[in-house]
Amino acid sequence: MFPGLTLSPLAVPAGNRLRFGGKDIAVRQKNQALKRILHKEIEADIGLIFALSQENGAYVFLCVRFEKVVAGFASLGAIGKLAEAVADESCEALLSCLKTVGALGPASR
Repeated sequence: MFPGLTLSPLAVPAGNRLRFGGKDIAVRQKNQALKRILHKEIEADIGLIFALSQENGAYVFLCVRFEKVVAGFASLGAIGKLAEAVADESCEALLSCLKTVGALGPASR
């Protein structure tokens, strides 16, 4: 567009981080998951882990420890998807698993 014009990168210092954007969403997801699980009278301890990523989005992973197996249930957020809906998806998978008699595979359902 402009012959002979050379562009160079613009470096602007970011400064100190003032706020980590996912904290409010993560707390909403945790509260929703606890509400769903405690409603079924299941003892639960849900922690929050904040991880940096090159992608946007929230992620919920619920882990259940049985005597002989550990099971995990995950859901990934998307633009426009409520934080509570992401938690609900993981909870639905977890609660569905708890209704089964086995640990693995189609025979467990």
